Amino acid sequence: MIRERSPALVAAALGVDARTLASAAAGGGLQRAKVAQLRAALRAYGPTPAVGALSGDGGAPPLGIGPTAPQTPPKGPSDDAKYLGHAFEPQQPVTMAAWDVQRIRVARDAHAQGTFEASALLADAMLTDPRILAGLLQRLGPLLGIPREVKGGPRWNGKGLTETVRAEAEQLFAPEAAACPPGTLAAGFVSTAMMGVTILQNVWRPREDASRMDVETRPWPMQLCRWNEALHRYQVDTTEGLWTVEPNDGKWIVIEPIGPRSFLFGALRALALTWADRAYAIRDRSNHSAAHGTVGIVGTPPEGVATDGPDGQKFKAAIMMLHRARGGLVKPFGSTVDTFEPKSLAWQIFGQIVNSTNADIMLALNGLDGSTVYKPISQIDGVRYDLVRLELGAATVQYNAGLLLPWTLYNFGDAALVPKLGWLVPDPREQERLDALGRRHLAFTTALEGYRDAGVLIDQGFVDLLAQRFGVDKVKLAPTPPALTTPPVDPNTKPEPTPAADFTATKKAAAEAA
Repeated sequence: MIRERSPALVAAALGVDARTLASAAAGGGLQRAKVAQLRAALRAYGPTPAVGALSGDGGAPPLGIGPTAPQTPPKGPSDDAKYLGHAFEPQQPVTMAAWDVQRIRVARDAHAQGTFEASALLADAMLTDPRILAGLLQRLGPLLGIPREVKGGPRWNGKGLTETVRAEAEQLFAPEAAACPPGTLAAGFVSTAMMGVTILQNVWRPREDASRMDVETRPWPMQLCRWNEALHRYQVDTTEGLWTVEPNDGKWIVIEPIGPRSFLFGALRALALTWADRAYAIRDRSNHSAAHGTVGIVGTPPEGVATDGPDGQKFKAAIMMLHRARGGLVKPFGSTVDTFEPKSLAWQIFGQIVNSTNADIMLALNGLDGSTVYKPISQIDGVRYDLVRLELGAATVQYNAGLLLPWTLYNFGDAALVPKLGWLVPDPREQERLDALGRRHLAFTTALEGYRDAGVLIDQGFVDLLAQRFGVDKVKLAPTPPALTTPPVDPNTKPEPTPAADFTATKKAAAEAA
């Protein structure tokens, strides 16, 4: 049994009031020295032993964490070192040997009521269908392929210690990290896609030199979760009993893309009977192939030969030999051997059932089925754009509040240093907007040229009004150059001859003299 979550226990170790410590942790006002003491308090507890190993530790009253333990929602990340360092272990799950339509219906309906014990097993069983697995992988493509970034906090304009915090926080999500690597992110996205919700547990451990509190984020098996409508909270089945999850208390992270009760929007509910139809159709197709895939042979013994007599039995055994590769027989005189093939077209229904469910699977998982009906909807790699934004937006908020905020407070003690995780989601409608803007600019310049060619007086006010009408940015007219003028000429003044005229006159005079 482990000890009760007690902020007063850590507050006493730090020499401050428990209420002051809680408010300071929530507001980011812990001094760095106090943060170091908090890490030292967690380190003093050491690694969390197995359940039951702490019953006689230290002489403090052993109050258990369980369904009867009082739980006060913390104001921000918890400061209870024992609670943060403890690793809740899942209860031993049950298994399901086989599924029939009745069990599938029961699991689906129980999921709608907030009980996930059977529906989580059903979601795992569905992934044996290649079409559902392919649809799920397509759903994960944008979520895992879109680049992530971690931005620094506002302190010191993102420089100095702020940049150090940002760089360390970025490593929490690196492929080789133990905190929250891409595999953990993928497990969370799978759960939100199929079940509608993801629950993760943070386990905190101090380093040997007490310089940092490291964290490991572990996905909790949804089979051991339930929704408590009275408490408006999720509860998890642990080896220590039923525990109520308090989101973003430094220990638990709950991701719900659609908001509270997001489990109602998990793809599992829509896929349940679709998967049953496909599974039964594939099974029946295999049985039909086994029964009718090989041509049947019908033999008639010679007249007067009884089928149950010695000659009839020999004839029967000879016919059975024809089913073997390169088989043959010596056909007695008067006997007949014919092939038999069923003429029913019932086999066509199997392919129709399987093919008709393909579009439903893609709709349930990705919001699109590849047809022209949904072509106007914006998408990223075959997944609805708004669905990607919704899921990544929920992940951004919860990982920032449930992981990066407590990690920064526990290690640096300043909320202004908290970095922000985000996904650089491209907008597939950006090219459409650019094309539309180009068409508007072309129409604007065409209209402006038409007015100019018609002799309309064009000034800056006219251009601004025309730009407003076409919905484009205002442009400034180029200054008009002054007109070129010719000085007046006195009609009584004889113009000076040009060089060409002088040459012509000289040539004419020389000709006359000759």
